[in-house]
Amino acid sequence: MRLPIPLLLLLGLLVLTGCGSDTSARAGQEDDRLPDGSWTLIEARDAAGALALVDARPVTLEVADTEVRGQVCNTYFATAGASGDGPLLTGLGATEMGCLPASVMELESRYLAALGAVTGVERPGNALVLTGDAVRLTFEPAPAPATGD
Repeated sequence: MRLPIPLLLLLGLLVLTGCGSDTSARAGQEDDRLPDGSWTLIEARDAAGALALVDARPVTLEVADTEVRGQVCNTYFATAGASGDGPLLTGLGATEMGCLPASVMELESRYLAALGAVTGVERPGNALVLTGDAVRLTFEPAPAPATGD
């Protein structure tokens, strides 16, 4: 039995389409994850409004694969996943020291609550913006550590 040429071409096209790799799906998955690197918080909002940053205590965020950690007063840690309908970070926890002034502890409390509500990642320019319902945390790349040279 001989198949007509148009049918053979269609079957060949279907086979080739099925064998290809879908790089666009992978690229989309990478885009909705936290990028590796060290970041410093430069602006933050939650449902109550803007968070008052304290110059003496920069808020840091460090990402390595799925491990997230950082510092306000205490060191915090979490596991990062892909953004979407649920939280971006799971297992969010922190050490439990007290810091002065009290504004640092208020900042930390609101920041960690906001971080736990993050569901999205945006990358405008070289910034990192984490978003969620009434949450917007904007980071810039952390300066490179000074060398002893």
